[in-house]
Amino acid sequence: SWFFFLMIRRPPRSRAKRSSAAAVVYLRQVIQTGSEVYMAGNENEDVFISLKDALDSNVYVGTFQALLNGNAREEDVHAVLYVGSKHSPNFSVKREDTKDYLHVPLKFAKQKRGDIEEKLPICVEFLMKHATTEGKNTGVFVCCDDAKDLSIAVIAAFQLVKNKAHLPVDFTKETVRKVLLLIATQHSIANPCQGTVKQVYAYVMTLIKQTTISAHRRIEPREEI
Repeated sequence: SWFFFLMIRRPPRSRAKRSSAAAVVYLRQVIQTGSEVYMAGNENEDVFISLKDALDSNVYVGTFQALLNGNAREEDVHAVLYVGSKHSPNFSVKREDTKDYLHVPLKFAKQKRGDIEEKLPICVEFLMKHATTEGKNTGVFVCCDDAKDLSIAVIAAFQLVKNKAHLPVDFTKETVRKVLLLIATQHSIANPCQGTVKQVYAYVMTLIKQTTISAHRRIEPREEI
């Protein structure tokens, strides 16, 4: 005689939707632990947010779509840094009052290892030039395709370099995460992955080591001939 067994799998349980306040708390836990979660993309959404209050810098963050829609054309934004790779920026997206525009196509940490760390210097240099100038019309709009990962990495690196003199001696990834939390207070969808955080940390650590070596060389006594 033959016996047949039929196995029936239970369907996955549906997850309850988080409230907006719970979502912010969850995001902060993700940033603090460095864990990666899947979040629906918002490449086609119009995101344009000021980070002045959080970072004390005239920096805006958002999506490239906001630039296409013309909603990033505030009077105090005079420079644009696009770090995505899905679009091919051309002169049609440049505003008449935009004095400078830079496109640095960054690859996600999983796409190309070390690409973010390699290209952060040119991005930070651009922000140091345009976002640290006092006065009117000195804002910089940093945008990528989803306003969650690459643009956040660039802004975090800029903030750390700008305040390099005040960084703790025992600089760790936790210092990077604190800056990310500041950004999250005004930009709740910011969600850089663990690989991105590591590359920002590695970039800043390299600068710190170079500064330390240069300082030691300056104070070394010269041998008398």
